[in-house]
Amino acid sequence: PAGPAADPQSLYNAAYNDYLRGKYDLAFQGFDEYLKNFPGTDLADNATYWIGECFYRQRRYRQAVDQFEAVLSRYPRSDKSASALLKKGYALIELGDRTQGVAQLRQVVRQYPTSDEANLARQRLRELGVDAG
Repeated sequence: PAGPAADPQSLYNAAYNDYLRGKYDLAFQGFDEYLKNFPGTDLADNATYWIGECFYRQRRYRQAVDQFEAVLSRYPRSDKSASALLKKGYALIELGDRTQGVAQLRQVVRQYPTSDEANLARQRLRELGVDAG
């Protein structure tokens, strides 16, 4: 490799395209490189989120939870907050922590009631036989 990509957008786009093609290890490397080289940019929260999605897709749920939590703690106003909270809930349920997973899904419904993520959370709660409230 010739060092960091010339611009953040190219590096981000390449990593995202790897994710879309199911090349999660490559996508992780790209997003990780993005965060190392461009930590304060507008897409840092998205890169952090997509690393979590890479872990989730690889069934590495503990690492996914950590990444989704990083989105929520480092970037509280991120446009990825609702998605991070939702996927954190899903990952916790996959890890067998139903109580915490359900709590996260309920928080999605409370904090983002009209979002697509809230609808997905309600659906998952119904599947689990749990009340959304």
